[in-house]
Amino acid sequence: QPVIVFVGDGAFNYAPQCIYTGVRHHTHVIFVVLQNHEYAILKEFAIEEKLKNIPGLELPGIAIADIGSAYGAHATVAITAIQLEAAFREAMGYQGVSVLQVPISSDLHPLID
Repeated sequence: QPVIVFVGDGAFNYAPQCIYTGVRHHTHVIFVVLQNHEYAILKEFAIEEKLKNIPGLELPGIAIADIGSAYGAHATVAITAIQLEAAFREAMGYQGVSVLQVPISSDLHPLID
């Protein structure tokens, strides 16, 4: 059975080399990387703690699919729901590592109501 990983682009950037490990060991892993171009959870913590001007929380321009390809994975960018469905079906049928870069909104949502 494939392993399906849902991860944000911030968390993804902590250890993208795991893609290479998956490729080398011929695993069937699908990384669905939700890309809002920021460390949103860290921004939310900063808001909760009333901290301002925290550097390094923006992640503009990172080509997640290109990173996946560089490590040997099958990779694609899915902008629309139809593209995501097609890319996911393709990844399910591909017996290897896939990386799906999925742009999402950068709207923040409060941690506590």
